[in-house]
Amino acid sequence: MGLFWALNAVAFALVHSLGIVLPSMTEDLALTPIDSGWLGSSYFLLICLMSVLMSSWLSRYEPNRVVMLSALVASVLIFAQGWAPDFAIAMAARVGFVVMVIARMSVGPLLIQRWFPPQRLSLVNSIAMVTMDASLAIAMAVLPFIMDLLQGWRNTYYAFGLLSLLVSLVWVAFGRGQPKPEYTRAAIAQERSPLRAILRYKEVWLLGIGVFGGTAVWSAFSTFWPTYVTSVYGVPLTGAGLVLGLGSVGAVIGYLVCSSLAERIGRRKPIILVAGVALPLLNVATLWTGSMPALAALSLVRGFTWMFLPIVMTVPYELPNIKPREVAVATALIMTLMAAGGALGPLLAGFLAKSLDSLYFALAPMCALPITLSIAGLLLPETGRVKREMPKAEQAG
Repeated sequence: MGLFWALNAVAFALVHSLGIVLPSMTEDLALTPIDSGWLGSSYFLLICLMSVLMSSWLSRYEPNRVVMLSALVASVLIFAQGWAPDFAIAMAARVGFVVMVIARMSVGPLLIQRWFPPQRLSLVNSIAMVTMDASLAIAMAVLPFIMDLLQGWRNTYYAFGLLSLLVSLVWVAFGRGQPKPEYTRAAIAQERSPLRAILRYKEVWLLGIGVFGGTAVWSAFSTFWPTYVTSVYGVPLTGAGLVLGLGSVGAVIGYLVCSSLAERIGRRKPIILVAGVALPLLNVATLWTGSMPALAALSLVRGFTWMFLPIVMTVPYELPNIKPREVAVATALIMTLMAAGGALGPLLAGFLAKSLDSLYFALAPMCALPITLSIAGLLLPETGRVKREMPKAEQAG
């Protein structure tokens, strides 16, 4: 799992640090705001289009081999992005890279179920989130300096490609592991199509709609906020990168806390509900100041508030009578709805920025969207420890 998380960490850092690379890429490739929006949205848009179907399809195959092939091809496509002479080739290479990342992520729930017992799933998902956000925090903080050291964004992409290739080769050598007997029995017993999980479990839809709003704002800010804060408040790009990186540091702390906190209070809903109230306020506040200490504090708290995400990704494993491949599809549906918000964010912000000629009025209206988390928190059935410890008669009621 450590190797699997390392591969995802490299991809996550590359995809979501686009806002730091974008100014140099825009100058080199003559990108328009719409071009930038498409680059920022491609990851989320492709998840929307492909995640559920790929999870249903690829869950039939040996997950270790799916990871190996997708990781090797993705590494080549990172090099292709760095080489791209124009927007069309850069976009095509990024699309291919994202497809390989989706393929790898589609079998992640199978690896988790085959190697870990149910009582450790929340902790495992927290560690997965910690790994990815820690990589993003490091990337945001050091990427401007790496770009200076390597003399441009192209060489930076080549460095990412080399790192991805090295981890992929380690997976080729060591990416093995036998599944638990109970996982094998459950997988063999599954007869119905895993796509039916989309219709059987309303909890999955509530979770996906909940994270839709939060991801829309997050992706828009990741793409355009560095440009906004440098042009309006004169914050240097290195400072903007550090602030975004601190958001990932806050998220890492939140992820480490969330598993034990959810078990201590015995409930999952309150964590999701509070995030839906806090995130709109924190998002607006980051537009109203150019003070580095204030931005650093806001970014840390805003990142910490994302502690709800491992909870969201754990609930599908806890649904009654769900099968391993159904978990993969249910998780993919949440990712699809989450990605729909992520795809909308940069596109909507880019359209508003061009129409209104103002990044502030492009970003400010979107800050209210995470209220969808509060709605989901109110309607979602509880699946935490308190619910699990109830007598079965009370659970059914």
